[in-house]
Amino acid sequence: MRDFGADGVCRSRDDSPARLGPDRVDVALLHDVDLRPGERDRAAREGLPAVLLALTRRWSGPARRRRCGPTRRTWRSRCPPRSGTTSPPRGCCDREPADPRPARGVRSWVVSETLVGARLVVERAGRPARARVRTEKDTTTVNDHIIELFRAHLADHVPAAEVDAGVARAVAEAGPRVGCDSPHLPLTATVVAGYRALLDRMPREEALSLVAQAFHEPLRPYVHDTTKAALDASDDPFRTITDVSKDREVTYFGADFAFARSEDADSYLLDVTRCFYVAVLAACGVPELGPVFCRFDAAWIGAIDRDRHGVDFTRPTTIALGGTTCPFHFRRADRVPPA
Repeated sequence: MRDFGADGVCRSRDDSPARLGPDRVDVALLHDVDLRPGERDRAAREGLPAVLLALTRRWSGPARRRRCGPTRRTWRSRCPPRSGTTSPPRGCCDREPADPRPARGVRSWVVSETLVGARLVVERAGRPARARVRTEKDTTTVNDHIIELFRAHLADHVPAAEVDAGVARAVAEAGPRVGCDSPHLPLTATVVAGYRALLDRMPREEALSLVAQAFHEPLRPYVHDTTKAALDASDDPFRTITDVSKDREVTYFGADFAFARSEDADSYLLDVTRCFYVAVLAACGVPELGPVFCRFDAAWIGAIDRDRHGVDFTRPTTIALGGTTCPFHFRRADRVPPA
């Protein structure tokens, strides 16, 4: 049985090279997590951060066992503690890393959408090692997973058949305006359908609150924790988080959104000039849902610690909140002029 917790990841990290014989790890893959739904939360909170941290350290073979006295225990400080404790993971206790120094030039990327299909790759093509996270699934599959979690969260309030009918209605309303082939349309239409169904059962503010919970909470801990793990492990958190942004602009958001960019060595100023979500919500007559989509980003934004990571991030407004653009502005904290 697979163990997607920190303990299992640490054991696999140490045992696999000893069994297979290589002197370094180039690829670490958390696979088949989607086949075991009960393990998703544990893998998100423990497994993926453990892999991120492992890949951003030098590794020169399996750890050496060392003897310990009754009060002497050593463990890999880079491994996350067991859930609900401050103790080191089992499998990492009583071990000494072969070389715990951070590898020069390593940068970690983090998937912000879903654990399903996450892959971490270290590229070593004649240049400094680079840890990078990619998704093997396309935008449609990522959104399908979010839809599944959203619908499950609302299942006690709205029958599935009613959501299905609401999705068809929203697609018919917004499709002529935004195009029916967008991979973002089913997700947006599902949120619209859930919200409309709730409006028939409760006041507007209560419906908005419940929709926000269903949309944000299933993935919020994972998005926050893996972003924080990547930034904590990186030797250049500014480069890490801006690389993530650039990757998602192309591989997740795509042509349904429009961007304006300005960057130099110390800043990356991204402005969303056209938002697909806002267009769909306007076509469906529910613009009040716009801020719900905006607040999805709060999970990864909250993982950025200005003092710890040296990254100053600002997003003072969004199109859904009445702004002309959605500014996602990243700056190196030590280069930001005083207010």
